[in-house]
Amino acid sequence: MHYWDLLVDADHFPDRDIPRCLDQAYAGRSVTVAVAHGEPGLHARLRALLGHFDPTRAAAGTIRGDLGAGSLTAALAEGRLGSVAKVDLGRE
Repeated sequence: MHYWDLLVDADHFPDRDIPRCLDQAYAGRSVTVAVAHGEPGLHARLRALLGHFDPTRAAAGTIRGDLGAGSLTAALAEGRLGSVAKVDLGRE
């Protein structure tokens, strides 16, 4: 799952409710799905090929490092990331 790291590593965007952001961005819309199947470790190799989610922090030779435009800061300022703030429901 492409967004798995954002779902399990909540410290990337601690002020965002990532599942709700994904619903907001994709629910009810047409999407293109790519499926990868192969040897164990394939998903880690694909993530390494993609590079860091912030193109300004992605290494050269990765897709985001070579082709990414903007930055995480710019995406936040322009509202290109999900805008659903986390709500504290008083649960641990």
